[in-house]
Amino acid sequence: MILDKIEHWEKYACLAPGLARGLELLASGKLDTLVDGKHEIDGDGLYASVQTYTPKAPGECRWEAHRRYIDIQYLVNGCEHMGYTPVESLAVAVPYDDSQDLVFFGGGPEFGTLLKVGEKMFAVFFPTDAHMPMLSPEGKPGQVKKIVLKVRCG
Repeated sequence: MILDKIEHWEKYACLAPGLARGLELLASGKLDTLVDGKHEIDGDGLYASVQTYTPKAPGECRWEAHRRYIDIQYLVNGCEHMGYTPVESLAVAVPYDDSQDLVFFGGGPEFGTLLKVGEKMFAVFFPTDAHMPMLSPEGKPGQVKKIVLKVRCG
């Protein structure tokens, strides 16, 4: 798991080619104006999911993880909390769905660490990282525009 400002993206370029390309695109600002929805960048190797929403209360969010993709969750604007914990620390609630590369776990945010992610910041979640995105920061339920880059890793 990585949490940083997009201006520091080059520190992480050495970790994986797809990760470097995704972070570079986010840092360039070229993706900031994309409309909500799925956008192919490099077939199923790298694509963007753009979302605009109001963060939710903890009881409305779920722990999730992926096996084939690394998530780069980048906030174009707004602020939200994201939960993080190793996948092995949670019990599976909804079994892995290969077609969506998605598994859900039980438990609330108290089972992990809350990260405050603000405008122009990114969080990277690897397949070993369970994450709970879209959590409303206390007293700040404003709208968020987020780009989630999916980087194929397996």
